[in-house]
Amino acid sequence: MKNRKLKIANDRLTHTKLKESEKGITLIALVITIIVLLILAAVSIAMLTGENGILSKASNAKEKHLIAQYEEELNMCILEMQTDELGTLTMEKLIKKLPTYIRSITTRSTI
Repeated sequence: MKNRKLKIANDRLTHTKLKESEKGITLIALVITIIVLLILAAVSIAMLTGENGILSKASNAKEKHLIAQYEEELNMCILEMQTDELGTLTMEKLIKKLPTYIRSITTRSTI
């Protein structure tokens, strides 16, 4: 009977020690998880907002697209003027008539 009580007490002590070590492992796992998440957040923020980040690349791409769009519209105006002038378009006529063609394109695109 005494051996049995001793065994039960020993089992409880071992069980208590296991619970304490399990709590410690859980706490360590939680701390490691938080550290990993903080590192991932820092890397993500750096990728978004840095000099070579996604946001600055998107802004640069938008500017390049607008420049290309305006160049294309300008080329279309010049070609339209050349067809209207039947190939006799000179630089002076181009400089003189280009603003009116640009205004007419802008009003056509807004309608």
